[in-house]
Amino acid sequence: MIELQQPLHVVYGGAHLFRAGTIPKLALLAARHLLAHAEDCFEFAEGVGLPEADTVPASRVARMSLLRRFSRSGVKARSVHSDAWLVYAVHCRVLEKLQRQAIEDYRIDFEDGYGLRNGEEEDRHAVLSAEETYRAMADRTMPPHFGIRIKPLTEESENRGSRTLELYLTRLLSRTGGILPPDFVVTLPKVRGPREVDRLARLLAEFEQRTSLAAGLIRIELMIETPSVLSDTEGRCGIRSLVEACGGRCRGLHLGLYDFLSSLDVVSSAQSYLHPLADHLRAVTKTAASGSGVWLSDGATNRIPLGPHRGEQLTKGQREENQIDVRRGWQEVFRHVDHSLRMGYYQGWDLHPSQLAPRYAAVFALFLREEVSAGIRLKSFLETAAQATLRGQQFDDAATAQGLLNFFMRGIACGALTESSLLDAGLTRTELHTRSFTSIIGGRGGDNKAIES
Repeated sequence: MIELQQPLHVVYGGAHLFRAGTIPKLALLAARHLLAHAEDCFEFAEGVGLPEADTVPASRVARMSLLRRFSRSGVKARSVHSDAWLVYAVHCRVLEKLQRQAIEDYRIDFEDGYGLRNGEEEDRHAVLSAEETYRAMADRTMPPHFGIRIKPLTEESENRGSRTLELYLTRLLSRTGGILPPDFVVTLPKVRGPREVDRLARLLAEFEQRTSLAAGLIRIELMIETPSVLSDTEGRCGIRSLVEACGGRCRGLHLGLYDFLSSLDVVSSAQSYLHPLADHLRAVTKTAASGSGVWLSDGATNRIPLGPHRGEQLTKGQREENQIDVRRGWQEVFRHVDHSLRMGYYQGWDLHPSQLAPRYAAVFALFLREEVSAGIRLKSFLETAAQATLRGQQFDDAATAQGLLNFFMRGIACGALTESSLLDAGLTRTELHTRSFTSIIGGRGGDNKAIES
């Protein structure tokens, strides 16, 4: 399988709650939550609001007949009922994902998810979370991506943020023998300007030198959540300058939607994931970071898909109320993730395991829905470009063709699609792994200059 490194999400959890078993526990809770609230793929599709669920036969007999055909024939049965097949495929992939690797990225949070605590308590939690990280590494339960979020390095909290970082890293390296978790990152919130970013980059460089870590090993993530970053006093966007202040360490920009809306005097009752000003933040950040290679992550959906009633001994009415509330929550998460995807944000925050199933459903549905048409278009582009290069003519749609190739790369990496999707479009496995449309055509004997748009 082709792997694209950027995770689909990141889970934030308060530092006081993190334990060595947190990651597998969250994965188990996510799978249990899905199975408890959807008996089959059709109920799940209806629960998250998948549009294709509206065209699926209502009869249980007809549904069971379709499931038998899909389970026997797989994608070959897609033509029997394409919408029902998509419903089936999304559910299968979500279940598989939750069982195989539900958590892709995790952040131990010493900021908003941690709350206000005295210095002695945060010192203790910094050391404890480092110990628990070591145990998780030893138990091989770490996700592919991992890190911590410290407090802002503003004048008010700079000492606290840098102290927590020092305590955590020092204790962790002393326990691991100088080894960091995979793809380790430090998230810096409430960034106002390059000074704070430069300060963090210097702290990390000094720490690496002092502990004999490779220079630049520790990456930085920046929270984009203050209006001044989008437009300074002279009207200039400061996002690029923040990335540059990282000194080559910037791995990602994460959006803080609700802090951003609050900073613009949007009252709490009007703050929303889909607020026009939130889209403004997405659009400006996306544009400013274009071509930088920095990963972008959308903010969190603050709706948690849980019912109001807890416990095992619930009445029928209470269980029904829980089911209604969970499905409303699923649908909100699904809509929000789908919105982010369509704005070019392939990663977002999750705050609770109940948000994982609808997130993955939205991602997988997007790729599966467009798989066939995208494959046809890509195959057409390949044939047209090959003919153009043979004739020495210009092929003007290389950028669009590369976009289609990228679509498949992301779909394959996240588990929504398989390599057979691209092979059906006329690519060989060798060409597949070049990840470059220009290289593919050039490798077929064409002149790269003839296909540059």
